[in-house]
Amino acid sequence: MKICDRVYLVGSGDFGLSHRYDCNVYLLDCGDRLALIDAGVGLDSDKIIDNIANEGKDPAKVTHLFMTHSHPDHAGGAFDIANKLGCSVYAPTQEGLIISNGTNEQIGLLENRDANYLPGYEFKHVQTVEIKDFEEVEVGDMRVQAIFTPGHSICSTCYYFTVGDKRCLCSGDAVFIKGLVAIYNSYGFDMGKYSKSLQKLSNLKIDALLPGHLGFTVYNGQICIDHAVEQFKKIDLPKSIGLLG
Repeated sequence: MKICDRVYLVGSGDFGLSHRYDCNVYLLDCGDRLALIDAGVGLDSDKIIDNIANEGKDPAKVTHLFMTHSHPDHAGGAFDIANKLGCSVYAPTQEGLIISNGTNEQIGLLENRDANYLPGYEFKHVQTVEIKDFEEVEVGDMRVQAIFTPGHSICSTCYYFTVGDKRCLCSGDAVFIKGLVAIYNSYGFDMGKYSKSLQKLSNLKIDALLPGHLGFTVYNGQICIDHAVEQFKKIDLPKSIGLLG
């Protein structure tokens, strides 16, 4: 599914594009190379690869897989995609250690195995390349910048890039459409850090907000971010995708 120039949605349980437990998986057309943001749960990674090809892109050109965090719906497919496409997996140190060798508690499986994943689901670990806060990685003719936003997980990371004059942010589970957040009772969650992380995103003037779940927007994405920031200033809990009726 083409979202805007050079940006595609190639995996999503919410949109019915791939396995129902997959997060939103984004493909960036970087000229002679391709990059993926997140990898889905890993229960049908071939569907994501097929979707890349169906967009007229060569999956073999995927050289970079950027991870927003280590929860299974985002990182469970990293092993399969990295091995099938030969791409490198990028993550901040704390999330990378979990993706490469984390326990079920660190991954978030103990809380979610019965509720959200198939019986017997096993997370496949894969080695990662360290990425640092505000580091820019050159992929083809595009530069992708990591912005650490710990809170939802131990070191959740957003990825910022531009397409022409459009400012884009793949936000993982840090912030969603309508200013929703993801309050998550699991390893690494920290409400105080979450609030400070969102403030780091306050002045980016984002056009396209591309979250890890639900929908996305290609215009005025900053409004969603600013709304989330304001929610953390109130006495009530911020509105969370995990608390919606």
